[in-house]
Amino acid sequence: MFAGLRMPRTLIALAAVCIIAASPVAFSQAVASRLSTASATAACGSNFPSSTFVPVTGSPLGDIRIDDACQHVYAANPTLNRIEVYSLQSKTLLTPIAVGLAPQGFDITPDGTTMYVANSGETNLSVVDVASRQEVRKIGVPSGFSSDKPLSIAIANNGHALFSTTFLGSGFGGRMLDLNLATDAVTPRSDFYLSGSTTEATFLRATGDRSKIGIIVGDISTGPAFLYSAASNTFVTETDLGPYGYLGHIAGDRTGTAFLVGASQTYLLDASFQLVKTIPDGYGVAVDPLGATGYRATNIGIDILALPQLQISRSIPVNDTLASAHPATHPTRMAISSDGLLLAVVTDRGFSLVNPNATPTPATPTEEAPATPRHLKTHTPARAPTSAPTSTPTPVPPANTPAASTTAVETSPSGGRAGVIIGPNTGGGPDGGSSRSIFLIGAAMLPVAGIFATAIGRKVRR
Repeated sequence: MFAGLRMPRTLIALAAVCIIAASPVAFSQAVASRLSTASATAACGSNFPSSTFVPVTGSPLGDIRIDDACQHVYAANPTLNRIEVYSLQSKTLLTPIAVGLAPQGFDITPDGTTMYVANSGETNLSVVDVASRQEVRKIGVPSGFSSDKPLSIAIANNGHALFSTTFLGSGFGGRMLDLNLATDAVTPRSDFYLSGSTTEATFLRATGDRSKIGIIVGDISTGPAFLYSAASNTFVTETDLGPYGYLGHIAGDRTGTAFLVGASQTYLLDASFQLVKTIPDGYGVAVDPLGATGYRATNIGIDILALPQLQISRSIPVNDTLASAHPATHPTRMAISSDGLLLAVVTDRGFSLVNPNATPTPATPTEEAPATPRHLKTHTPARAPTSAPTSTPTPVPPANTPAASTTAVETSPSGGRAGVIIGPNTGGGPDGGSSRSIFLIGAAMLPVAGIFATAIGRKVRR
């Protein structure tokens, strides 16, 4: 156990303190322009007229992705130290890819040839040749003072990837690191957050064109989200989404007009990363490549959200349970195909493939929660639980239950400041311009009774 005194961080004074609401008219015009210029792609969802559940041995899974060619779904299996490979044509699980210990996050280069895997059980990244589905080498990642290991990774279009690390504790023992894809050089990003330090539950996701990377820092009550620009190779914006912090995962649309994160609240941000609207509930999230439709996983299925109104238009079941969908222990991961016609969502016993055009299910209306202006926000540190933590165990099948099948089952539609490290780990360790486009972020607050928080690891603004 490490302990260190973290000095408060003074941020740059805010030049503007009011939330500027996104204009629905401007948003609609932007979407119409993108629709008129969008090129046709293969229909990823055409082979899945209904929701299809794929059971996977070793679940729950880590990150999940659909390749741009609409040929395969890939999912990290930290229990069995491999990447699962599912064929969208044959609808079967193929031979998995053996990688390092406890893989969590991974990403694929823009040309589709190479996969980089964050092994949360080792101090390295696995490099995989996608065509042969073989690990070709490992890239060493020197540990920091907390013995941190890779957690989440996102590849930009500038020849670099960013990745976060995690550790067995809670606090600021994680780091943000840069990987040069040409040289395999790993360097700290001291320009991120607390001089390069971050929490054990920091997740990244690139936009479809990889021009931007959305980043959320979990296990901290202020709920900070960051935007990275590949063009400038800088972290250009920070937006705090507290007091409902403890964010889960983030993802982006094609050009960087939407980003996603996990549970309890769903946030809508515009292109300048300013908060526009909030509604209750939601776990994993995704945004249509054109930014006109959002998706969020709940504990019973997937809600389809009309944007920018952030209203639920309908819901689709995933044909499995999502009891483990929680930002601290197993945030629901979701991916969307390059054409926006197929969703992949991690469930308790595998993953489900969902066609957004499946038969609709009436949704329960939700009320909008008003956005909190930045100048009224407070930054109160997380509090230690006042009673013994409780937890709801994930359902475990009976001992005589057969192992999960490997065949898909198709069903009916439906810096260097360091904070103290406090264990045990309840976090994720071993998810501007004139255009008024939007960012969608689903965020989660962990139950107070289930957290060991770091009071000294708070941010102070003045």
